[in-house]
Amino acid sequence: MEKGRQSVSLVKNSIYKGLLNVFNLIVPIFTIPYIYRVLSPEAMGNFEYANTLFYYFNLCGALGIYTYGIREVSRVRDDSEKVNEVYSSLFSIGIFSNLFVCGIFVALAFGVFHDTPLFRLMLIFSLSLIANIFYTEWINEAFEDFRFITIKTAIIRLLYVAAIFLVIKTPDDLWKYAALIVVSNFLNYICSFIYSKRYTHFKLLSIRFSRYDLQKYLPALFFILILRNSNMFYTVLDRIMLGSFESSQSVAYYSVGQRIMDMIRALLITITYVSLPRLSYYLSNDVSLYRDNLQKLVRVGFLLSLPLSVGLCLLGKDIVTLFAGEQYLAAVYPLSVFAVRIVTLLIENITATQILFLHNKEKIVVIINIVWGIGNLVCNYFLFRWGILSPMTAILSTLCMELGVLVTEFYYIKRYLHIQVLIFCKQTLRYFFFALLFVPVTYGIKHYSTNEWLSFALSIISCIMLYSLCLHLSKDEIFQTIVQKVKNIVVSPFMLRS
Repeated sequence: MEKGRQSVSLVKNSIYKGLLNVFNLIVPIFTIPYIYRVLSPEAMGNFEYANTLFYYFNLCGALGIYTYGIREVSRVRDDSEKVNEVYSSLFSIGIFSNLFVCGIFVALAFGVFHDTPLFRLMLIFSLSLIANIFYTEWINEAFEDFRFITIKTAIIRLLYVAAIFLVIKTPDDLWKYAALIVVSNFLNYICSFIYSKRYTHFKLLSIRFSRYDLQKYLPALFFILILRNSNMFYTVLDRIMLGSFESSQSVAYYSVGQRIMDMIRALLITITYVSLPRLSYYLSNDVSLYRDNLQKLVRVGFLLSLPLSVGLCLLGKDIVTLFAGEQYLAAVYPLSVFAVRIVTLLIENITATQILFLHNKEKIVVIINIVWGIGNLVCNYFLFRWGILSPMTAILSTLCMELGVLVTEFYYIKRYLHIQVLIFCKQTLRYFFFALLFVPVTYGIKHYSTNEWLSFALSIISCIMLYSLCLHLSKDEIFQTIVQKVKNIVVSPFMLRS
């Protein structure tokens, strides 16, 4: 009976988690295009630059508390005293780190950006560092209370969306946009903090700072901070350097391409997170099954990412116009490079998470990212000195360094873990060839269609149908498996009813 209840709970949590992921994806699709159209490229560039500066300080304030807290509380959640000990220690560290970082961030705003358009934005963002103190969602997630997390987040995000359309009306409303983000985050955090009281008897008056807590938790928190935020060495660094040495418009054009890519990539990365427990089990119990399923995962990655990458390159102009407006057309060429990153980042996520992480080689991942991240910094510096730093050259530099990360990880995996991951195999080349067929299809549709948006829609539909047909005719094993699973999901409810 207990096993049945656990199964039901697991199913419900999976549904809630899935709904939350879909909801978090849909909200930006509605709000971001509206924001980009109302606010000018210069205003959005200032916002993205200030937000990028805040990103670094926010990481230092939050440390790796969220990820570490989930792991540690999950281990001891049957022992209320240990849960309270972990919670109080991490909460206390969070108070200290966020207040300390907030002080430095405000000092930076007054000392360096006082006479710039970024000053007001930075002061608004500094309030988020105060709000971070109450960001204790990790304990709710550790207790798998996804029902509360989903309902609470959905309500607050809907209020946020409504406020965006009611409040943001002119290009001068940039600071209001920043304030809405901070207010929605604060509401989200404070609701989670109040709700988390059911899992711990911690009281604010019982806050304590001890050398023992710092020695016990800080090393692990710093390590997880770097492991979970390696993008600080790449795209975040690019935006910082573009904002510092180029213009706010450059940051805006760069960020448009990144936001579009991130929304697509978020869907693909899901397959790696879903497969993690299964691969971890196979690695512990049947290495041959682990390796077989790992290679299948790589093939799934290429099957999905290659057509998306090619399609994004071909339809980049239409996508940028639809997403942000014609004033951001300078983002089209950087978007084409971001499209290539969809493939490389998905495969790198598999090598880092499904291979190195499962083999307890997290330190290797961190070292590799730091080394190539320094390379990206040096490369961007020389681009600036040579007078050719731009959104396009910055993302090209990042792509080259990330390819370096991927090659280094492949070398380590093959040399020290003795795992052969097939990249340039017959199936991968076949997927790439099928995706290249999109080129004549899209150009043919654009040539004969007089309506821009009709040709855009027809291109997407035609390419999906063509790619699926090619996979079907070639009797691709992975494609057939996916189709069969989709059929089972769709048909099963009707079979049960009958």
